[in-house]
Amino acid sequence: MHAPQEANASPALKTLGDVIVNVRFFPDGAVNTIDNRPVDMSAQAWFHLLCRMAPNYFQALAGGRGHYRIPFERFQAILDQTAKAS
Repeated sequence: MHAPQEANASPALKTLGDVIVNVRFFPDGAVNTIDNRPVDMSAQAWFHLLCRMAPNYFQALAGGRGHYRIPFERFQAILDQTAKAS
């Protein structure tokens, strides 16, 4: 069998993948650190924005941690919408 050509690859194979946003929480539940945060936004505000705009992509982990696994296109749309609002 031959490997599929790039032109014949499914759209899923052509995507840029997921953006991983790691989050660490203080014991009281406030955000300690969060990745990929816009410069002009606090860590807590960025977390609340992602909670509203990408709630189904969050996974809670042990030890006061969690992460978002957001498709690149969706993450880019969130960033674009955030830039327009500011």
